[in-house]
Amino acid sequence: MHLKKLTIIGFSEPVLTMIFDNLESCQVFPDIVVVNNLQLNAQHAYQNARFNISQQQTYNQDASPYFLGVNKAENKIKVVSLFNLKNEHATCITHTSAEIASTVNMGSGCMINSHVSVAGQSSIGNFVTINRNASVGHHTVLEDFVTINPGAHVAGFVTIGKGSTIGMGANVIDGITIGKNVTIGAGSVVTKNIEDNAVAYGNPCRVVRIKN
Repeated sequence: MHLKKLTIIGFSEPVLTMIFDNLESCQVFPDIVVVNNLQLNAQHAYQNARFNISQQQTYNQDASPYFLGVNKAENKIKVVSLFNLKNEHATCITHTSAEIASTVNMGSGCMINSHVSVAGQSSIGNFVTINRNASVGHHTVLEDFVTINPGAHVAGFVTIGKGSTIGMGANVIDGITIGKNVTIGAGSVVTKNIEDNAVAYGNPCRVVRIKN
């Protein structure tokens, strides 16, 4: 990773913390510009002695690579739409301890945190977040804006639809399809396919409601 300047668009303090940790693991210290016109107070989070951090209200598409500074799928989608962002200008930020197989196809704007493993022949879409100590099996597809939370394990030949979230410590067994905009609760064991827009949890995981 070679970055002289990085623009972070939107703001969530946990996301900024993960960005800083991953960049430091790579010994990469770009000048950082935070674009935050989402009516959020971010000033207190800018304190990091190893980075030169400033704030502005707009993003010039040609100025520098960017990264989304928000976590939830709906917020990511909102920011991409608000700023009319182009995928090709987004950068991925990956911790050096992550193990990503050489045959993995990864999109733009992804965050891969510490001690993550992604097995071969898998496909990761744009703006996907895989949190620490999570694993993704072979031949698995994570569509755009998916979030895999810490300690979750996704087996092989799984498909997870756009904007879905897999909770902390959840397990998804081989061959499962999880629809779009799904929330899987922490600690769940997913043994059957889950429909679009569902909220599901438990062992075995069951749909408890459908989002409006």
